Amino acid sequence: MSLRNLLLLSLAALGALAAFLLLDDASPTTVVDVEREVVRAAPEAEDRSADLADASADGLAVGRVDVLPETEGEATGVDHPWADLLAGVTGRIVEEDGSPVVAIRVELLEGDLGVLLDPEFTAMGHEGLTAGESKTDADGRFLIEGAMFNGLHAFSIDGGGGRSTIRVMEHGLEPGVLTDVGDIVLPRCGTVTGTVFDEDGEPVPGARVRIAPIPEIALQGTGILDLREKCMVAGADGGEALGVQLPDFLMANMARLPIPTTMTAEDGTFRLEGVPFTTVCGGVDKAGFVATIIPTFTMTQEEQSVGELDLEVGRTITGRVVDALGKPVAGAEVCAGASSPLAPVGILQPTQVTAEDGTFEVVGISELGTPMASARRSARESWVTAQAAGAAGGVEVVLSAAARAVIRVEDEEGEPVADARVKLRQEEGKSQAIPALALSMFNVRTTTPPPVVEEREPGVFVVEDLGLGDWVVRVETGVHAPAESKFKHEDEETECVVKLKPARVITASVVDAATGLPVENAYVRVAGQTDRLLGGFAADYSDAEGRAELGPLPLAGDKSLDVGMGMWSLEPILTVEHPAYGSEGKLLPKDSDSVTIELTPACTLSGVVTWGGGTPLEIYMVSLVRRPGGKGDEVGMGRDWGRVMSLMMSAPRTTLTNLTGEFRFGGLAAGSYEMVLSRRFLDSDPLEFIIKQQEPEVILTQRVEVGAGDENFVELTLEPDGEAPRAIIEGQVIVNGEGLAGATVKITQDEEVQELYTNSGGGFRSDPLSTQEWCNIEIEGEVELANGEVEVRRLYDEWKKPSVDRSQNEILVELDFGTVVIEVLDAATGAPVEGATVSVSGKGRRRGFGPRMELTASVMAEVPSGTDSNGQISVEVDRKGKQSLNVTHPDYEELRKSVNLDPSGPAPHATVRLTRSVPCRGRAVLPDGFLTGETPGNLFFRATEGGSREWVGIAENGDFSVNGLKPGTYRVQAFSGRNRTKSATFELGPQGNENLVLEFELRE
Repeated sequence: MSLRNLLLLSLAALGALAAFLLLDDASPTTVVDVEREVVRAAPEAEDRSADLADASADGLAVGRVDVLPETEGEATGVDHPWADLLAGVTGRIVEEDGSPVVAIRVELLEGDLGVLLDPEFTAMGHEGLTAGESKTDADGRFLIEGAMFNGLHAFSIDGGGGRSTIRVMEHGLEPGVLTDVGDIVLPRCGTVTGTVFDEDGEPVPGARVRIAPIPEIALQGTGILDLREKCMVAGADGGEALGVQLPDFLMANMARLPIPTTMTAEDGTFRLEGVPFTTVCGGVDKAGFVATIIPTFTMTQEEQSVGELDLEVGRTITGRVVDALGKPVAGAEVCAGASSPLAPVGILQPTQVTAEDGTFEVVGISELGTPMASARRSARESWVTAQAAGAAGGVEVVLSAAARAVIRVEDEEGEPVADARVKLRQEEGKSQAIPALALSMFNVRTTTPPPVVEEREPGVFVVEDLGLGDWVVRVETGVHAPAESKFKHEDEETECVVKLKPARVITASVVDAATGLPVENAYVRVAGQTDRLLGGFAADYSDAEGRAELGPLPLAGDKSLDVGMGMWSLEPILTVEHPAYGSEGKLLPKDSDSVTIELTPACTLSGVVTWGGGTPLEIYMVSLVRRPGGKGDEVGMGRDWGRVMSLMMSAPRTTLTNLTGEFRFGGLAAGSYEMVLSRRFLDSDPLEFIIKQQEPEVILTQRVEVGAGDENFVELTLEPDGEAPRAIIEGQVIVNGEGLAGATVKITQDEEVQELYTNSGGGFRSDPLSTQEWCNIEIEGEVELANGEVEVRRLYDEWKKPSVDRSQNEILVELDFGTVVIEVLDAATGAPVEGATVSVSGKGRRRGFGPRMELTASVMAEVPSGTDSNGQISVEVDRKGKQSLNVTHPDYEELRKSVNLDPSGPAPHATVRLTRSVPCRGRAVLPDGFLTGETPGNLFFRATEGGSREWVGIAENGDFSVNGLKPGTYRVQAFSGRNRTKSATFELGPQGNENLVLEFELRE
């Protein structure tokens, strides 16, 4: 594994852990930062008794109140266009014995899938995670208002404290409704005491102590206990080193992880209340010391002591930061540490900026491992990482030299544009901050301040001491389209001119689809593909007339809103959402600057889960995921990608069934949904769920349609034992016109295998199978071939999901073996083509979705010599009718054709004609640095007519050779990693071209 992949894998694991702990369920979604500052003291229990009268006594059922309660003399602090439609949450925090937990802090964490965009382009519009918070009253009850009903929610209880834990909110919220989540039970816990000393026996105040039910091996030799704010993760492999800056977002939320935490007092003592009664371990850390592990022990009593714990000072790592000319760099930011003894990766600690002579030192580093350091001249530049030559050596980090950069901002007439917002970012290199794609995946964005850019005169922006290298400058104004330009900074002073184009403003009108009336306060945004995968370009709330002005945007057709990502690209989309309607989306119009979006009023879906028609004996979690719907809307067919992206950004909705199996979802957009019924798995600390590597037990999945104005109701009927409905697979195997007896039918589902044999008529019938899981069906049997020989053949192989619809579970295999003769001729001369390779294959019928496995109903036949001197070849088939024919020859264009074959007819049974290919070889002239070295470079050839497509590799010197092309016009693009060029066009004549030179420009 490469160093880059090793680091990114480590980061992904860390990000995934943090994301899971802060998110709604086990689906791969992310959390947005929100900060609504709703701090409410919960009212006394007697004031809430009437409102909560319908809450179930055991706390499992959802208690609902039609409207949020009014509270005299208290302002909610909610300042949002949707304030009247926000939801409320109440509940109780209790011990295992049911006694209330009093005066404990409860935060409601909230997010939505708009986090794929920048925070300012989410409807929530805030950077913090907290939607609101409360402290429990004498009955353990809390009340929090101002929650988005369609977001992802979790409770952070006593975050950063002794009983710190996370509880994902399973109950669904509804606009303007107070939801009672019942009792949240904290596990039985005790208190751990101890004292922390330094290596001289002096007490250490302010040390962080954490204990949790995590495996000790996860802490040994990893340095993870020393992970604190402003730290970095770095690694080195040979001469290559890479430093990854840990985002402020991630570090700021570490206190919310469900790990009981406390700090040592002035005398070094600590009392950690909230350690669960189970097997635990932990650690003690403080900046300037090497963290120490608290070994594994079992919590068995109300108060236990771990005795005296020692923190060692460790070693001091020194180093120097210089530029490429050998001059010391003063004032550079530095993080330094040592690699782990288990892997070439380590945690780097921040230290003070470098001195005048470029030197630095950092204390409290482990004695093990090789010293490493990362440095950068300022926040505008990327980190550069280096490793010491040996375990005892210092670290020298070499930064690029720095010089002055001047950015001139002009309009199309060349006039200077004053007061522009000018931002700089360094192009990705070997040592850098976390790549943008990884940031997007986990919503881990840094809050590093932008570079300091001074406007010295109108339209002239200057950056002093900008590191040499490749830079990207982005310019924004309130009246021009945003623009980006790349420049290479390699001289004592570099000048970059950025031309601004006129802006485009889109006027979106949002109306009610039922009445045609305008919809006020709908959140409208333009989003699209950026170097961060997805980004927002403009957003606004609709006014009283339902209108929203979105801009400034690039003009229609401008590639600034259509950034390529490898082989695919996404056009900009317009999305609209509103609590009373849901969300919709469409592609941004190219031929008009006005667009109307119709929103369907929000719907309600009610349902019930039954066991064979009776009341279930379990409480279930029900999840809804919106998906494209309608005829012809399967993968790759009839799909509106603007709508698809809008649906992708719709957060999953979850709720719980009550004691009679009933459930309800409010505020749904009309459309198609995937409903998932699962057993409860998020009703305890999610850290334990992760450590035990548990998976949610899904009982049933079902597609449901939600219609506007309809009585939307769904019944989920399970077997009387509470398991998913079962079904039987049955079928018949007919070979050469007769039922095949004794064929083996093997059905594998969830690692359980049923082995059946066909009866005298070729029929078979399985035992009951779950309709929840896919199964693989394989059929083998002895068959008589066309030449009279008898062989054992694979007759059927398909993945299938059993259905409650019996007709969907029937399998009919009909095979008739025979031999056909295929004739291959030259398309131009009609002469036979000798040595052509021919294969015939057919595809079996498939239903539904699942693992893609092609059923070959015809036997692929290839002879080493290919077609004979007459251009003919005999191929065995197992049925007559339409077949897929594939013919190849080194001197001809490959042919794929559908033909009708009938072995009983005269030979040849099919004749195909090949078009002779022409040679195509040459050299690709690529932009500097285009070939990344990490992934091979490729050229993609596409004929402008006829659909011929070919991929070929590019040698390091740019040479390429492609076979199988016919004369014609071709467009070709070059790819290397995420780099992509514009298309080049060339003509290939009747004689081909063996000295072709293709010059490419980088696609911005």
